[in-house]
Amino acid sequence: MAELFGKHGGFRRLYSFTLATIVQIETLRFCRHFLTFDHRETATKFYGPRGRQYDHMTQAARASLSELRGDYEIFILDRDQLPWSVHSQEARALNAISLDAPPFKDGMVHESAKHALEQQKKYARWLDAEAAVVVANALLLIISRALNMLKSQIQHMTMTTFWHPDGPPMSAQQFMELLFGRLPDFFSSDEELRQLWSAPDTRATLLAALAEKDFGHDALVEMQNIIGAENSDLFDVLAYVAYAMPPVSREQRANLARVHITSSFNTKQQAFLDFVLAHHISVGVEELDQQKLTPLLRLKYGAIQDAVADLGQPEEIGKAFAGFQKYLYARRVA
Repeated sequence: MAELFGKHGGFRRLYSFTLATIVQIETLRFCRHFLTFDHRETATKFYGPRGRQYDHMTQAARASLSELRGDYEIFILDRDQLPWSVHSQEARALNAISLDAPPFKDGMVHESAKHALEQQKKYARWLDAEAAVVVANALLLIISRALNMLKSQIQHMTMTTFWHPDGPPMSAQQFMELLFGRLPDFFSSDEELRQLWSAPDTRATLLAALAEKDFGHDALVEMQNIIGAENSDLFDVLAYVAYAMPPVSREQRANLARVHITSSFNTKQQAFLDFVLAHHISVGVEELDQQKLTPLLRLKYGAIQDAVADLGQPEEIGKAFAGFQKYLYARRVA
């Protein structure tokens, strides 16, 4: 588990950490540019010690951000100005900015710093302004966004109860540590995980084996929420915990799979598989289970005989349904 939240800094993959890093950098710049030396301690009290455990770090980060938000509010008010309304044009434009997913795999400190600086540029319109109140308002909004993310993470970590196989309840962090230690019993590499996950039968076997060891579907879904991967697959939860691989959204996976589907299946099969992908994006990996095939066929064609008339014999339909799934989990080429 140290690979996630300890010395290797898996917490750096969190969007809240990226925003918090931007706020820290810009607070230092703000103090140098707009404040006297006596006021610059504001920039040094931010974000708390890095060596704490993840849940304590999250609480400390939120407390420090809340205090810093208050400092910027007072700064704005002291200049006879008001903080921007969330309905103002500037606030809407700033809050509409989306962050890119952290792409790094190795060199966590170097690459997470590079990523933060790249995301920082998205806010340059406000953060590079000559007017101190504009910069302060922008930082106020960025801090609020980071606080909302941290609040969500804290709620998931404090409200979700996981149970140890021996009986007692445990925290989310303890659950991840336990899962991290047990996953090598189920697969030895990310490539083996991809192979197991790429076919409905072996995926079902893997999930059943995990459930037998108290790593069931519901617990994995809760962990999915904690790491901010609600729009990703449960595959991404296992890959993240085991190998610190950044989650990929189901929509991104579907878009990559469509490239292969177009060249590997006929037009009618493509139409059905696109229908399946839409359900996978909307619901999750459960829509790819073998027992979902018949309900999906009825949902699209109304009757099984109509599906057979359009797609071919049941064996051929089943082969296409199971066969295309490997494209969803194929290793992406950078």
